[in-house]
Amino acid sequence: MIDCKLQIFCLIMTVYITYLYWRNQNGREKKRHTKVFEAILGVSVVYYFTDIITVYMVNRLNMVPPLLNRGMHLVFLCCIVTILYLLFEYVLAVCQVHFPNKWLRILTVVPYVGGVVLATVSIGRLYYVEGEYTNYSMGIPVYVCYGVGIIYLLVAFFLFMRYWNHIEKRKAVLLRLYFMVLIIGIGIQAVFPETLITSAIVFSMILGLYAHMENHEVEDMGKMYEDTIHSVADIVESRDGSTGEHIKRTTIYVKIIAEELRKDKKYANIITKDYINSLVLAAPLHDVGKVAIPDSILQKPGKLTDEEFDEMKKHTTKGAEIIQKSFFRNNTRMTTQMMEDVALYHHEKWNGYGYPQRLSGEEIPLAARIMAVADVFDAVSQKRCYRDAMSLDESFAIIEEGRGNHFDPDVADSFLRARRRVEKAYGSLA
Repeated sequence: MIDCKLQIFCLIMTVYITYLYWRNQNGREKKRHTKVFEAILGVSVVYYFTDIITVYMVNRLNMVPPLLNRGMHLVFLCCIVTILYLLFEYVLAVCQVHFPNKWLRILTVVPYVGGVVLATVSIGRLYYVEGEYTNYSMGIPVYVCYGVGIIYLLVAFFLFMRYWNHIEKRKAVLLRLYFMVLIIGIGIQAVFPETLITSAIVFSMILGLYAHMENHEVEDMGKMYEDTIHSVADIVESRDGSTGEHIKRTTIYVKIIAEELRKDKKYANIITKDYINSLVLAAPLHDVGKVAIPDSILQKPGKLTDEEFDEMKKHTTKGAEIIQKSFFRNNTRMTTQMMEDVALYHHEKWNGYGYPQRLSGEEIPLAARIMAVADVFDAVSQKRCYRDAMSLDESFAIIEEGRGNHFDPDVADSFLRARRRVEKAYGSLA
């Protein structure tokens, strides 16, 4: 078995990765790309077994019945085509590609089905070449695999370039690397078929997907950090008579606004997946500066005096100072800056009559303009210690009336267009 040690190594490591992956499942909700990854793991194990067997057989042709040899090669080639298709499906899932009609979706399966059918009907055209170090198979079935791989690689790369801003930056970098590995790997295998490096290519893809996208321990660390941020924000909010639900609602609202705003070409390259993730982390801290405001002002049931309101306004600058001096500097630069922006500028107005710096228009950071709409809507639609809640119709009317005056018109329009999603979020947390 010395001539298939690479395949044996890849099989052992893939089984180990599969064990690590399933050990950390614990009833987790599975996303679309996670289900595809599980299918890749399962097919890959079968693929490595058949790869080992075919390498063994092709170097002992006089000892193996031809029909058995071709049968194992057919299973092996079908596994390759299946893995190529599943990797394509994984890119679709990560890029959040949704086809407008079922026929276009069906079209994406045609190369896979065609590849399996062609490989099956032409398996008799398979022939074997004696190499310097090992024998290897060639013929129409092998060329079919190359063809399917090239088709899916080109389409996947096109879709990746089309939807790159729907992916976190680290995942986008990883996918770029994968495209490079596939191109180089397929090229080497095509020019030097005796190298038999297909197993190494498949394993490198599995290892990378697990380490950077499907490792739930990394996901849990991120969730723990997010929970810490929400806990800090909940403590602050509870001091002015609000509850943690304000944090949850405004965070959901800013995400809805950002996702709707991203549909506008003006913002398509600005509001990326990383931007939305950073905004969702920053939103809960927009009022963190209230921790420095006296309870007598925060919890006052009546209208604030001018002096008290001036003191209340300081929660914006105090919030930015707290974030600048806190452990949140450990975030990415985008996230840290966004935390400061939403804390400092979420009371600025489009017309320049807000506070603390009386910025106007696009001088106000986009994250703060989004936060302003979400914050005001939740403030007027919920009961506070100094007033009753407005109805949903009245609350949406406040946003519409403030369009181009209090709020960025684009942001306000995006919020109003997403009214159904906002009402659903409102109802789920009522």
